[in-house]
Parts: sequence; structure tokens; C-alpha cells
Amino acid sequence: KRSTRTGGNGGAVVVRVPPGTVVQEEVLEEDTDEPVYIDCGTITLNNPTQLVALGGEGGEGSAAEKLQRGVYRARTPPRGGERKR
Repeated sequence: KRSTRTGGNGGAVVVRVPPGTVVQEEVLEEDTDEPVYIDCGTITLNNPTQLVALGGEGGEGSAAEKLQRGVYRARTPPRGGERKR
């Protein structure tokens, strides 16, 4: 049985937090490299979910190489997701 829990077939990561949690993004200032926190939203009972970062699209994996023996085909690299602090 193949594992389909990672890569392109992986599920969303959900982090449970209590209502009232303030979601912030850390951004470094260009001139001083000091961290600045930008409010992205607040988790409330009326707004219980918030999308913080998008995930990437998985690559082809090593099985794509084995399908055509003797024929080299350039692999498509995976597209990375967002990284946030």
C-alpha cells in the first residue's frame, strides 16, 4: 500500500488555538532588519478558521523515472509553499 500522506497528496495542517488568539506575521524591516509584527486577524467564535500560508505542489517523485526505462525525461521540480515567521 502506498503512503499518500505527504507531498502533493498530503492533507492540510490545522493548528487548534483558543478563541481570542491574534494571528501575526513577522516581517523584517529593510533598513534596520528589526522584526515588525503585522496583525493578520483574530480567531473568534464567529471566525474560527484562518488560512495563514499556502502549501506547495508535490513533485513527480522517483516513480516517474521508472515508468520509461532507457528514456530520459527532465523532471518537473516541485513548487514550494509559503514560508512565514
